[in-house]
Amino acid sequence: MLSQIDYDVKETFPAVKGVLVVRNGYVVFENYYQGYDRSDHHHVKSVTKSVISALVGVALKEDRLESVDQRLSEFFPEHFSSGTDPRKRQITVENLLTMTNGFRLNTFDNEGLEDRIMTSDDVVEASIEQPMAKEPGEEFNYNDWGAHLISAILTWEGRQIVPRGYVRTSTREQVEAAPYTEGYGYFWWTREVEGYRAFFAAGYDGQRIYVIPELDLVAVIVTEEPGRVGIASEDTDVLKDYDVVPAVEDE
Repeated sequence: MLSQIDYDVKETFPAVKGVLVVRNGYVVFENYYQGYDRSDHHHVKSVTKSVISALVGVALKEDRLESVDQRLSEFFPEHFSSGTDPRKRQITVENLLTMTNGFRLNTFDNEGLEDRIMTSDDVVEASIEQPMAKEPGEEFNYNDWGAHLISAILTWEGRQIVPRGYVRTSTREQVEAAPYTEGYGYFWWTREVEGYRAFFAAGYDGQRIYVIPELDLVAVIVTEEPGRVGIASEDTDVLKDYDVVPAVEDE
């Protein structure tokens, strides 16, 4: 079943650079294409959001964060004044993780805001100063600002271990991610695959890391498909299109 992936990538999907499937800790399929190999670096885009989520779990375990209920203003009081939109004082770490921070603009239609933020002298200040549209927690709105702000909150030294309880919380649905059909945890997308609970990291251009805990199964795909804006769409779905789950069940 998995050999069909290799054939289809070579014949139909020239944008795919690598596919990896791991079961029970063992690599059962790994191949690279278009001149890439396992030593090459690849820009995985918003897959990094899911990595940041794991690091939040480390921060909680090491008491660097008290809880996901802490407010943004606790970490950056110097960026809040009497003239700051009062709704921003209500933004919590959990609001940032679940894309319910209330900011008006999203990743795909932001009037050039993202470029201005990332090239500013103070990324934190520029992120906080952007306009609000909703109360924090009121509505899902996919944007990168939460990840930028979370990354500014985090600091690390020594070994990093993610606590089990946080993994369970961060990878289950916390909000409905309308208009997408998937749910959203803490920077992880959630869905059901062939009757199993699954969660996955998704990045621009089709980057994916799928995880099905019950089957101890991980599948990874890296691509280079400029202009593909789908974040959680089911196209190029290695788990469904190539019968990865049935292959496991039929063993």
